[in-house]
Amino acid sequence: MKTVSDLTFKHPEIQSGEIFYCNMDEGNFRKLNWQTKRWGNRAYTYEGNSISSSSRPVFIKKSECDKRKVTPHDDYNIFDSLGYNPTIK
Repeated sequence: MKTVSDLTFKHPEIQSGEIFYCNMDEGNFRKLNWQTKRWGNRAYTYEGNSISSSSRPVFIKKSECDKRKVTPHDDYNIFDSLGYNPTIK
């Protein structure tokens, strides 16, 4: 599975101080436990190709990651252990 650390494409909607988390649908976005989460408009693959789906990009503030001492990559490992991959490859 690709993770944030594999991401070489810089999402065009990312704002200063944010980290791209993953692409996900609205239902999963609402369940996401990050206070600074922000839902973007257009999902892209890791290669930078625009994709058309119900998923949209999610961004979180790097400061929240630092405060929680956790990274999106750590969250991905939790998703993996549950058999769920929130990214669109």
